[in-house]
Amino acid sequence: AGAAGPAVVFESAASGTSTNSRISICTVGSDGFAGSNDPHIVMVYEDAGNSNRLTTVVGTVADMKMSFGTPVPFGGVQTAAGAGLDIFPSSYTNMAVIIVYRDSSNSNYGTAIVGTVSGDTMTFQSPQVFESAAIMQPRITSLQNSGRFVFAYTDDGNFGKATAMVVSMNTTTKILTFGSPIVYGPASGHGARMDITYSNYPSPASVGIVIVYTDLGNSNYFTAIVGSVDFPNMSITFGSPTVFYATNTQHKAHVMYENNNSMKIVVAWKNSSNVGRARVATISGSPSAPAISFGTEAGFTSNNIDDDF
Repeated sequence: AGAAGPAVVFESAASGTSTNSRISICTVGSDGFAGSNDPHIVMVYEDAGNSNRLTTVVGTVADMKMSFGTPVPFGGVQTAAGAGLDIFPSSYTNMAVIIVYRDSSNSNYGTAIVGTVSGDTMTFQSPQVFESAAIMQPRITSLQNSGRFVFAYTDDGNFGKATAMVVSMNTTTKILTFGSPIVYGPASGHGARMDITYSNYPSPASVGIVIVYTDLGNSNYFTAIVGSVDFPNMSITFGSPTVFYATNTQHKAHVMYENNNSMKIVVAWKNSSNVGRARVATISGSPSAPAISFGTEAGFTSNNIDDDF
């Protein structure tokens, strides 16, 4: 393993309002950290030193060192602890990011904003509402670095139902276009504990997403569902939900694709004994009937871990 570089403070005030507050991070300006001049990272968080305003800061990576620009607030005051936010690069090679959040300055509506990185500063487009109702825990993933994305969130304006939508971005104007909201999973939704990732799919004409969530309609079991995305129609066909941890839990699972050429993903979570567990899963089926199957559960630590590791 490589050596760690020195720690760097990116916000001198306390960030976050509770243990449910979220800091999200992404890389821009390179394909990961490989093969490019000094890549940048963008962090987005709640700034407790500035009335809990949503804030971004740009960091520059050089060798094993990082430096940060001035934090830039955006959006309204984030008043609901754990309401959630997420960030993703618009592509790995340009300098724009998309942030999704619950806008407490506008009736808690689901909102997205595009930011552009220049040096160590960030400038923003006007925010765009993608759900004209209160939401919780929005998440975002990109689809094959294509300028298309999927948002997933809890729609409090529709009885807390688990909802997703396909989104595209005009790379010139940086304006977002939203597809229709698509309800998936149980009618009682997934509460505030979910995550989403992109995955390859066994068809050249289709691309997939995987969402993992706590199923409030099925004893709070950890559950995964695969969606096959139809680009032209801005729609998603979902398969059947699959339980991967059949124990009542109030924690949150995390999911990530294994690599760009794989149809595998990895899920990790804190179990009922407060220790870390993980499983590998394989995407299968067809675009009209996507499916997922899981390998054997394994532990990655025997120590107690935090909910939002």
